[in-house]
Amino acid sequence: MPFRAISLQCDQMGWSFTYSNVQCHIKPIHQDKATGLLSVLSNHFSELNSQQVLTVGDSPNDETMFDSVKFPISVGVANILHYRDNMSHLPQYVTHASEFAGFSELAKLLLQNKRRRDTPPLILRLSPSDRL
Repeated sequence: MPFRAISLQCDQMGWSFTYSNVQCHIKPIHQDKATGLLSVLSNHFSELNSQQVLTVGDSPNDETMFDSVKFPISVGVANILHYRDNMSHLPQYVTHASEFAGFSELAKLLLQNKRRRDTPPLILRLSPSDRL
């Protein structure tokens, strides 16, 4: 995969590299979505902690938000399965649908769960990460 060569070259130059399904990112080494989200929680939502946050993503640039130590409730849309061999952190749950349809699937489950309090938690209706 050409991304490995790009990543290695970035590492040698003191940069970090990641990619999504539409673009590549060359960035400072310690810059990632989990760090940013933890900063937002700390600075703007101090009543919440990362154990109370559901993270969702669709590609390797979301990988740090799948770190179960930081964010134990994570969802990947189905196209994340294409990247599983190149990722260290995988989501806890995976939607059945890919891309926009996967995000829509999760949003519908969240809204349905909010309206119907007698239903099981939404994460029980998603596929567990053993699909990964």
